[in-house]
Amino acid sequence: MIFEPFYRGSHERNEKGFGLGLSSVKSVVEAHNWKVTLESIPEKRTVFSIIIPR
Repeated sequence: MIFEPFYRGSHERNEKGFGLGLSSVKSVVEAHNWKVTLESIPEKRTVFSIIIPR
């Protein structure tokens, strides 16, 4: 799952970082009882949304 810690799109990439970004975002969003969604069309676009209720 993309929101799990240490997720990498490819093991062949030699990227720096811990892979915690989306996991941290999800934790903060859910702590506020908000919702994070993902819509992706591979190789075209990816949209992350944070839904904040009124």
